[in-house]
Amino acid sequence: MNINFRKAMVSDYDDILILKRQVHEFHHKNRPDFYKNIHSPFDKDEFENILKNQDSEIYVIEFDRKICGYAFIKIIKFKDNPLINDHDRFYIDDICIEQSLRKKGLGKIIMIELENECKSKGLKYMDLTVWNFNDKALDFYRNFGMKEIMIRMEKKID
Repeated sequence: MNINFRKAMVSDYDDILILKRQVHEFHHKNRPDFYKNIHSPFDKDEFENILKNQDSEIYVIEFDRKICGYAFIKIIKFKDNPLINDHDRFYIDDICIEQSLRKKGLGKIIMIELENECKSKGLKYMDLTVWNFNDKALDFYRNFGMKEIMIRMEKKID
């Protein structure tokens, strides 16, 4: 198994877009009241701007030289907040492994690599947000050692 984890490049846009569509379709299927039914969840300009932003990174994982997963990262900075201690957080804004390649250890590899990136930046917290309908992801993150730290709730008002 030939696996490579690296930072994304502009030339990776088309491969990442295919995976982004998988994620968006899953979200739209489960929350059509929230997510629009669109074909392209983000454009190339947005992708390039993320790559240029010093507080954001995109990583890819390749399997046999083909991109099969990604992670969009934001460094969230808390500074001079009257209520919150100063610190930075390694926030996984979006993450995906190609549907046909799940349960093969690639998710674990990308999470280990992300944790290593977090440590290399001197950060002590790695967090993410996951929808409650995504049971497989919830189980995966819990098995990786992540814990729920807050619950967001909603009530639809008719």
